[in-house]
Amino acid sequence: KSRLVAEFGNVLDDRPDVVMWRQGRCLPYGEGIAYNALSEVVKAQAGILQAESPTAARAKLHDTVENVVGGDEAPWVCRALEALTGLEEDEVALQPEEAAAGWRRFIGALTDDSPLVLVIEDLHWADDGLLAFLNELPNWGFDLPLFLVCTARPEIYSERPEWAATTRNAIDVGLAPLGEDDIAGLLDELVDTSGLSTERHSELVARCGGNPLYAIEYASLVREGGGELAPPDSVQALIAARLDLLDSDTRLFLQAASVVGRVFWSQALMYMLSLEPDATDSAIRELRSRELAWPVRMPSMHGQTEFMFRHVLVRDVAYGQIPRADRARLHENVARWMEALSVENLAETAAQLAHHYSTAHELRKHLGEERPDLAEQAFRFTTLAAEQAANLDGRAALVLYQQAADTAPGKRSRADALVALARIQHDVAGSLELSIENSTEAAQLFEELGDLANQALALTQRSRSFWLSNDGSRADTDRKRAVVLIEDLPVSKSAAQALQMAATGWAVEGSDPDRAIELALRSLAMARQVGSPSDLAMALRVSGDAISIRDAERARGFYDEGLEIAAENGLTREEIYIRNNMHGHLIWLDGPLVTLDLIEGGIKLAGQRNIDNAELFLSVTRMENLLWLGRWNEALDEVEALIDRAANRSTMIVDMLQTWRALMQLMMGNVDEAPDALIDTQSRAVEVKDMQAVMPTTSFAIAASYLTGDRAGATALADQLFTYEGPVAAAFLAVNIWISADSLFELGYSEELEASLGAAENAQHRVTAAMARVGLGLIDLRRGDAERGLDRIQTGRGVLAATDFRLTDNAARIWEAEALWATGDKDGARAALAEAREFFEEIGARLYL
Repeated sequence: KSRLVAEFGNVLDDRPDVVMWRQGRCLPYGEGIAYNALSEVVKAQAGILQAESPTAARAKLHDTVENVVGGDEAPWVCRALEALTGLEEDEVALQPEEAAAGWRRFIGALTDDSPLVLVIEDLHWADDGLLAFLNELPNWGFDLPLFLVCTARPEIYSERPEWAATTRNAIDVGLAPLGEDDIAGLLDELVDTSGLSTERHSELVARCGGNPLYAIEYASLVREGGGELAPPDSVQALIAARLDLLDSDTRLFLQAASVVGRVFWSQALMYMLSLEPDATDSAIRELRSRELAWPVRMPSMHGQTEFMFRHVLVRDVAYGQIPRADRARLHENVARWMEALSVENLAETAAQLAHHYSTAHELRKHLGEERPDLAEQAFRFTTLAAEQAANLDGRAALVLYQQAADTAPGKRSRADALVALARIQHDVAGSLELSIENSTEAAQLFEELGDLANQALALTQRSRSFWLSNDGSRADTDRKRAVVLIEDLPVSKSAAQALQMAATGWAVEGSDPDRAIELALRSLAMARQVGSPSDLAMALRVSGDAISIRDAERARGFYDEGLEIAAENGLTREEIYIRNNMHGHLIWLDGPLVTLDLIEGGIKLAGQRNIDNAELFLSVTRMENLLWLGRWNEALDEVEALIDRAANRSTMIVDMLQTWRALMQLMMGNVDEAPDALIDTQSRAVEVKDMQAVMPTTSFAIAASYLTGDRAGATALADQLFTYEGPVAAAFLAVNIWISADSLFELGYSEELEASLGAAENAQHRVTAAMARVGLGLIDLRRGDAERGLDRIQTGRGVLAATDFRLTDNAARIWEAEALWATGDKDGARAALAEAREFFEEIGARLYL
C-alpha cells in the first residue's frame, strides 16, 4: 500500500503543474487520537511542530486560517481546527457535526489555488467519527479539485462494511496476492536462488503466499546471514528470525523504539536507555542498513531526529519480544520524556501520555508492584485526553471519562471524573439514568471532601437530568440545595456554572423569577471574572432569559452582547442557544415576522455548520412563528417531516410539534383526534414542570375539551391552570387568551381570569400586555360594559396588528365586532367580522368560521 502511494507521489512530482500533497496517518493505540490523521494534515499546512508552544502554534494556525479561509468564517473554522489540534483555550465541546463542517470548509479552501491530494494512511485504525467524515468528504466536495487517497488493511470491510458504500466517485483498489510467477521473479531478483533445488524453491514460493513482504524479509534474512534457516511459517516469524540476528544492544534499541510507536525519535531512545550519542548513532546506522527503519524527511517534532519502522509488523514483532518488566519501564520512560518535551502544551500529547502511563501502571500491577505516582499520572492524562476528546467526539470522551473514574487513585479524582462523565452522559449520550447515578456519587464524594462548590455543581448537573426525566420536584430540590451550599462561597468557575444551571432551571419553570434573576446576575458577575468566552456568552443568555420578565430591554442588551461574543469567538453552539432563547422573549416585543429572521438565521447557521440537532430544534421553534403569522399550510407541510426527524431524539420536541399540529387541526375542524392529542401533551408538560409548555398546552386543552362538550374535563384543567401563579404564569396565560377566554368565561372563571390578566396588563413585553388588555376587554363586554370593553380590545388590537400577530389580531376582531355591535356600531361590527372572516377562510380555520 505504502509503495503504491509513494509511486503516485513520484508521478505527481514529475508533473509541471502544482499539486498540493497533504498526508496523515491513523494511530493504532489510545482513545481520543482517532483524528490524528487530520490533525497531521492541518499541522503540516500551518507548519506546526509537535511540542511547539501553544502560543506559537496557535499563532501559526490563526495566520493559516486567515490566509486560507479568511472573512467572517475564519473564527469559526479556526475554533474547529483548534479542537482538532489540541490548541483550544476553553473546555467547551463542539458538536461533532459543527467540527466536521469546519474541517471540510478548511480542506475545501485549500483547493482554491491548486488541486489537493489528501492521503490518509492505516484507515483500519480509524474510529467511526473519522470514517464518517472521510466517507462524506467527497460527497460534500464533489465539485472541488480534491483527490482523497485512503490506505487500509482488508479487515476494514469486515469490521466496517458500510465504509465508502455511499461515497461518490469512489474507486476501490484491492491489492491481491501476487501470483507464483511474480513471487518467484521477485525472489530471484532479491536473492540468489540458483543453489536451491526445484522442490526447495517451490516450497519457498508457497511459503510467501503471494505476500511480497515475505519475499523481501526472506531476502533480507539471507543477506544478514540466516540463509541456512528453513523458511519460517509466517511473516512475523520471519521478522523475528531477522531480529534474532541483531546484536543485543541493537535489538534492545529496536525494542525500545517499538514502545514509542510506529514513529520514534533518537533523542527519546537516548533518554529511555541512558545512551550516549555515539551508541545511538551506531544503532540507528545498523537499523537503517538492515532496512528495519528509515528517517522521516519532515520531522513532526521540533529539534528531534525522527524515524519510522519500515513496516508496522516489524514494530509489532519487536514489541512482542519485550519482557513485561522491561516493557513497563520503557513505557514509563517514554512517557516522562514526552511529558518533559511537551510541558508547554500537554494537551497535544495527552492521549499518548495517557496510553504510556496507563500501560506502565497496569503492567506494574500485574507484577505485584504498587506505584501511586504512575496511577496519578495515568489518571491525570486520561482525564486530559477525555477533555480533548469531548471537543470532537463525545463517544470517545465517554470511554475515557469512564476509564478515568474506574482507575481514579483517590476520592477527589474519582469525584472529578464522575461529574464530567455525568455531564457527557447527559449532553451526548442522553443516558439520563447513568448521569443521575454518577452525579449522585460525585455529590456524595465532594460532600465528604468538604468541597461545597463542586458538590453544588454535581447537584445542579443531577437536577438537569431529573428535569429531563420528568421529575421536576427532585430537580427543584437539587437546585435549592445547591444554591444554599454556594451562598457564601468565593468566586470560582464551579460556583458560576452551578449558579447558571440553577438560574436556568428556575427561569424555564417560571416558578421563582426573582430568584432566577438574582442567581443569573451572580453567575454573570463570576463569569466576567473567571469564565471563558463560552462561559460568558452562556451567562449572558441565562441573564437575558431570567430578567426578561422584569426588564425586556435590558434582556435584549444581554442577548446582543452574548451574540457578539459568540460570533467573535466562533462559538456556534452558544450563538444558536442565544438566538433561540432571544427569540422566545423578543417575539413578544417585536412580533413573529421580525423574529422569524432571527430564528431562520439560526437555522441557516446550524445547517452550514452541520449541527443537525440545533437545526431541528430551531425549525420546531419556527413553527410557532408560522402559527401566529397564519401560514398554516406551510407549517402543516413541514410538521410531519420534523416529527419523523425528532422521533428518536427528544420526546419534548415531538410534544411541541404535536401540540402545534393538533391546535391547527382543531381550529380547522378536526374535533375527533386533535383534542386527545392536546390533552396528552398537556399531561406530559405538567410532569416536566416546564412553564413555557404547561401554560399553552393547558389553555389549548381547556378549549379542546370545552368545544367537544367535555365540560368536566375542561373544568378540571381550568382548576389546574389557575394553580400556577406569578408573572411568568400570568404572561403565558395572557398570550394564549385568544383560544381559551370564551371557554374560561363560560365555565365561571371570570374572576380568576381577570386577576391573572390584570397582573399581565403592564407586562414588559408589549404583546403580552396587549393580549391581556384584549382579554380584560372581553370580560368587560361579557359583564355589560361594552364601551370600556371596546376601548381595551381596540387598544390591544392596535399592538397586535403592528407586530404582525395575525392570528390573535383576527381572533380579537371577532370580540371587537361583538363590542361594536353592543355599542350600536353595526356597520363597524360587520366590517370587523368581514376582515376576520377573510383571514380565517385563508388559513382554513373552520371552527372560527
